Amino acid sequence: RRDLGALHQARDGAIWFGTQVYGAARYDGTGFSRLGVENGLLSDEIFDIAETSDGALWFATLEGLSKFNGTTVVNYTEKDGLIDRWVRGIYVDSDDVLWCATKKGISRLDPKGFIRFTKADGMRNNEGETAGVLAIEPDPDGSQWIGTEWGGLFRVQGNRIQSMTSERHYVRKIYRAVDGTLWFGLPKGIFRYENGKLVQVLERSWVLALGGDDQGNIWYGQGWNGGGLSRYNPKTGEETIFTKAQGLPNDSVWAIERA
Repeated sequence: RRDLGALHQARDGAIWFGTQVYGAARYDGTGFSRLGVENGLLSDEIFDIAETSDGALWFATLEGLSKFNGTTVVNYTEKDGLIDRWVRGIYVDSDDVLWCATKKGISRLDPKGFIRFTKADGMRNNEGETAGVLAIEPDPDGSQWIGTEWGGLFRVQGNRIQSMTSERHYVRKIYRAVDGTLWFGLPKGIFRYENGKLVQVLERSWVLALGGDDQGNIWYGQGWNGGGLSRYNPKTGEETIFTKAQGLPNDSVWAIERA
């Protein structure tokens, strides 16, 4: 079982770790402090962490959404309009609107409350049901790219949702590189979006962590499949792998965060 699944560097420079056993941990450069159910969080199982412009931290948990302002915790559940208790991921857009990924679709939280996107809006999987959402990535035009469980790739612009691929892929991760290219982590490897299709670039098994750097390299990890941390240069095709032999504490990489 994996314990660490989320990383976030806050505006004050501190690094937050989201675990699926021990709640959230904050490292300020000198030591750790913990935030958990005893402090008001809905659950100690945390799947993602995001931050709004006021410095408040938002935690995606197994039991809902928790907001921490540095002093107190405010929680949001299905009773408040959240579409599902298990929040898998969070993204905060430039207007401080929260986008929550759940197995029952998307919950978007703005000052007016929650808005949901489901099969009724066209977000269907290969069985015609609401596609579970796994990844959310912003576009410079203000829209959001949505990766789903066997529903493929969608794009949300305002209140309108559009399917972006004909194939019903399982899209686990999305990352926009510095040159604007969209990269995707799927069960079969690393893909790139080209001419309305997901084109395979690297054949791998279950890409569960995906990111990049300022030089345009793509970094990825394969979670329970091990293999360490990989760096791929799209221009040269060169790949470098970092494992326990190079100093990693573990070869199972679940999360990547740019400092």
